[in-house]
Amino acid sequence: MGLLKAIVKVFHFNRTNWKALFLCLLAAVVFWLFNALNKTYSTNIRFPLTFAYDQQRFMPAVALPTYVTLNVSGLGW
Repeated sequence: MGLLKAIVKVFHFNRTNWKALFLCLLAAVVFWLFNALNKTYSTNIRFPLTFAYDQQRFMPAVALPTYVTLNVSGLGW
């Protein structure tokens, strides 16, 4: 029971200091956001392809691809 009271006491804060707690939480969120936006992100996108041609006049020598994979990268900003 003493351990439970100690844990509750750690998370209990004075209600008059809620502005300071909110300010610290806001600062932490802003720093996290700036850190996340400074990273370089990269992903692969599979994009479907369709070819419109006269199939009676033209015959491909090899099978045409049905999709193309694009590698897109950029900053978080």
